[in-house]
Amino acid sequence: MPRPVSTSRVRYYSAALVDRASALRPLARLRERVIAWRAPELAGPARDGLPLPPARLRVLVDGEGDPERFLRAAEEIAATIRRTLAAAGAPLNDREAVLDFGCGCGRVARRWATLSGPQLHGCDYNRALVAWCRDNLTHMEFRENELEPPSPYADGTFDLVYAISILTHLTEPLARAWLADWVRILRPGGLLLFSTHGDAFRGSLGAAASRQYDAGRMVVTAPRMEGANACVAHHPYRYVAGDLLGSFGLEVVSFTADPAPPGFRQDLYLVRRH
Repeated sequence: MPRPVSTSRVRYYSAALVDRASALRPLARLRERVIAWRAPELAGPARDGLPLPPARLRVLVDGEGDPERFLRAAEEIAATIRRTLAAAGAPLNDREAVLDFGCGCGRVARRWATLSGPQLHGCDYNRALVAWCRDNLTHMEFRENELEPPSPYADGTFDLVYAISILTHLTEPLARAWLADWVRILRPGGLLLFSTHGDAFRGSLGAAASRQYDAGRMVVTAPRMEGANACVAHHPYRYVAGDLLGSFGLEVVSFTADPAPPGFRQDLYLVRRH
């Protein structure tokens, strides 16, 4: 049986090491391959009856590759999305067109296999992840995007875009660029649901970064690894609700600090385009 891998070691690389040069990106890729090699596999089929992505793809999504944790997170995050929308009077089944932005290898998307109602779409900048989703999750339409906007969708396509653990790995300029694109592809009155690293992650910051965070400013470690798990962005609430969302005229419908699932710990924002 593979040795268990420490979540803290897997999820966060040493920012000081990784940020020295983008040439260290191959080191991150090697580390992911090692983690994938050590990850266990299910003894039988996944309990939802769908194919399970290989460990090398699961690691790109959650940094761990453990199949049980992958499936449990899929269930719990999907339930959180449903619950958040229902509490806002906008049930998921009532949406007409939904985009899973940064769908990865379908961790959340797999939970919509029996969903009736909306047209379901997913996109990601990793071609291998999109290819796996296309081959195995046929209830949705998947497309590729680049690390930078625009997304491959027309203006006003969706009435719901959700982006789980996306802004958590982007620098401020790219985060703002994607927010602008999400607003572009949302219909008037459409909803955007996204997560950030908030107060629950403050303890992982050093003294200088903590002061920056407490002053209401965004903090990013390993910015040269943008788009990968090694790049970690931290967003204080007053920065998101004030400066960031205010720049796009987005209305905060609901905010939940450290919601389910246990261990996810990210803040969850549901906002509306006017």
